[in-house]
Amino acid sequence: AGLHTLESDTPHPVTKPNARQVVNNRADQQKTLIRNNHEVTTEEQNEAIRQVEAHSSDAIAKIGEAETDTTVNEARDNGTKLIATDVPNPTKKAEARAAVTNSANSKIKDINNNTQATLDERNDAIALVNRSKDEAIQNINTAQGNDDVTEAQNNGTNTIQQVPLTPVKRQNAIATINAKADEQKRLIQANNNATTEEKADAERKVNEAVITANQNITNATTNRDVDQAQTTGSGIISAIS
Repeated sequence: AGLHTLESDTPHPVTKPNARQVVNNRADQQKTLIRNNHEVTTEEQNEAIRQVEAHSSDAIAKIGEAETDTTVNEARDNGTKLIATDVPNPTKKAEARAAVTNSANSKIKDINNNTQATLDERNDAIALVNRSKDEAIQNINTAQGNDDVTEAQNNGTNTIQQVPLTPVKRQNAIATINAKADEQKRLIQANNNATTEEKADAERKVNEAVITANQNITNATTNRDVDQAQTTGSGIISAIS
């Protein structure tokens, strides 16, 4: 009976096991929060998780060394507070997005400074730049590792810088005017009813009309304006005989 009483009185430690469980639970919770943060790369996540594990191990060790309930609880609380501060420092993706945005802004500036292109041609090129930028940023956001982010950034900036701006609207209109003038001059020269002086005067008028038409084409802002200047110029040239 005496032995039974002694066995019944044997203490069952709960303070330290409970404290360790609290620390472990807090560490698991923090790791879940870190892994669910899609703004961070794998490397940034792993670094934060290493910090959690270091603080968790330190807290568990101090709980084991504690001698009183008070010091156990203090070690537990200090540990959980430190673990709560273990958050990733997401910089890789943010820096990559900024680089892509800067590249796009630089490209758009170059496009807008191209005075050979019409407004429509510039807007089409800018739309391509913005689409390339959006795609690059999406690829950065879904990238996992640092290398994946860098690859998405580099691919994006390369694509942006390679967006073509080939001004053809004005050049084609000017070529059409020049061809129309050459055709009209041939008609003038083929007119046997006109004298040499009359033919020369007509050709002079054609040349003047060409200069005016080409200047109007050069000054035109939109594709529609270019078309209008070309049509007007061609009509004037055709009327000269």
